[in-house]
Amino acid sequence: MYCTNCGSFIQDNQRFCGKCGEPVKPNSQTGYIRPSNPPAPNLAENTISDKDLALFVGKKSALYLNKWKNNSEWNWPAFLFDFYWMLYRKMYLYALLSVLIVSAWSMFVALLISVITPLYVNIILIPVLILIPKIATGVLANKLYLHHAKRKIAGLRSNRLEEKVQDNLIIMKGGTNIVLVLLIMIGPYLLGFLLVALIYYFNFTKSLDSASSTTYPPIAMQTPDPQTASPPEAQNIGTFNVLLLGGDARKSAPLSSSDSMIVASIAPATNQVHLFSILRDTYVDMPGIYQGTIGEAIAAGDFDLTIQTAENLTGLSIPYYLYTDFDGFVNLIDKLGGIDLEVEKDMDYVDFHDLPEYDIQLEEGYQHLDGAAALQYVRFRHDAMGDFARVERQQNLLHALAQKIITNTTIMDLPGIINAIKPCFQTNFSLDDLLYLAQFSLKIDPDSISSTQLPPMDNLQQQSVNGKSVLEVIAPEELQTYVKTILETVLEEVYPESI
Repeated sequence: MYCTNCGSFIQDNQRFCGKCGEPVKPNSQTGYIRPSNPPAPNLAENTISDKDLALFVGKKSALYLNKWKNNSEWNWPAFLFDFYWMLYRKMYLYALLSVLIVSAWSMFVALLISVITPLYVNIILIPVLILIPKIATGVLANKLYLHHAKRKIAGLRSNRLEEKVQDNLIIMKGGTNIVLVLLIMIGPYLLGFLLVALIYYFNFTKSLDSASSTTYPPIAMQTPDPQTASPPEAQNIGTFNVLLLGGDARKSAPLSSSDSMIVASIAPATNQVHLFSILRDTYVDMPGIYQGTIGEAIAAGDFDLTIQTAENLTGLSIPYYLYTDFDGFVNLIDKLGGIDLEVEKDMDYVDFHDLPEYDIQLEEGYQHLDGAAALQYVRFRHDAMGDFARVERQQNLLHALAQKIITNTTIMDLPGIINAIKPCFQTNFSLDDLLYLAQFSLKIDPDSISSTQLPPMDNLQQQSVNGKSVLEVIAPEELQTYVKTILETVLEEVYPESI
């Protein structure tokens, strides 16, 4: 007989249920009341029907029923994907055991390989040892899956739920789980990507902090003209101008002049840059000082005097500067990995009053120049064209440098590059301005960068002042008009609406 409360079996002489303590209620015929829902029998695995197995397997149930019916002992998906196949079929316990077994096997294989020294033996043995666990999985997979299915179904059928509810539970417990497989397969890559992104972000912010702590302070200057707003604001205003200076200071002698002087006119709205290369022997008035070559302005005064002199010559407002000397230029090029350039001719020059490291010895041809060789290239002027040809070479190097930076740099590289090269130059740009310029440079088409020599050939004449050969500007007003026309022409070619 069975307890009317919990359904437990009770002996005939029992007056109370041994499990729940409920009193035994007499029945007119039998003396006891049989429970309306006796516990379901504990089904043996060999009594599981094909219908239950089909519900549990889900996808490809007919294939697996046929395998089990014919006692097939090979499973290709299990052989190929082993651990992932078990996860896909929700055999989580077996998947865990397989990981432990394969890990132990791998340690055994590693130990065996360390003992066996002949290379040809390892070449044959390693693939065989690797295949053994996979072959074992392929052979045992069908039996393991059948045992797993029967064990799960027997557990679900042993409860007292309605058959329809049991069927739904069997479907839920069985079937496949592709989501978990994808998460485990892709998860490590996602975590790795996230880790790399975090490291990149950490380095990015660290570079910014480091750069901001050592950026050169701005020089004392008048407030910039509204037409030449600071770079971050200039995108919708127009051009702003930067004076690029290369001084001839070196270990053997102090600064005496600037070897190169270039005004870079930058138009953020059109991603356009134009370079005005000023001949260093151009004879000019230096405000508050005296007349002399523009290359001497940096030694006669400071950056402020040099900028004012360049402004008076070109008619442009120039609120910013970048300066480097010989050593800074060499380090700058080396920090950027050198430059690939066509050397148009053999260049040989030795100054016995200078250090040997400043001798110039370059061979004709396309080649990779490190910092020292690049310095030789931009300094050489000992040929028929003299300073005119040197200005052209300086423009060539700037074009090649821009090409390299634009094509080989991403925005994530910028803080690191700025942090690496900032000791090589002096500037009155803020860190934010430098970052803006660096980001802007990535938008430029290197082939669109144009350049002009100042003064132009038809507006200069050679004179001798105090026994020194200089270049005199014939008509200063015409030179300023020429500069304005050049800028308007460049902008009109790229963005006609801006004129």
